[in-house]
Amino acid sequence: LIPLSLTVKNETDRPTVPLVVVVEADGKPVIHPAAFALNRNEAHTVTGTLDTKAAVTAQLTIKEAERGKMVTTLSKEIPAVP
Repeated sequence: LIPLSLTVKNETDRPTVPLVVVVEADGKPVIHPAAFALNRNEAHTVTGTLDTKAAVTAQLTIKEAERGKMVTTLSKEIPAVP
C-alpha cells in the first residue's frame, strides 16, 4: 500500500467556487472527496491509499463542481515499490 496525500491551496484573495478533486491511478479513483470550497489563502489536504507495488501513472483532475469546468489536470509517474 502506498499512502497518498494532496494539498490544494487557494492562493488568491477571494474564495473559490466548490471544487471537485479526483486522483486516479490506472483508471481507478484513489482520492475522490466530496466537493469543497476554499476561502482566501486556505489549504485543504485530502488523502488516499494506492493498493499496488507496480509503477503507475496517477492523474489529478480539478474541476468546478457546479459547471464541470476544468481548472487543471496533471499526470505524475509513481515508481514501483521494491
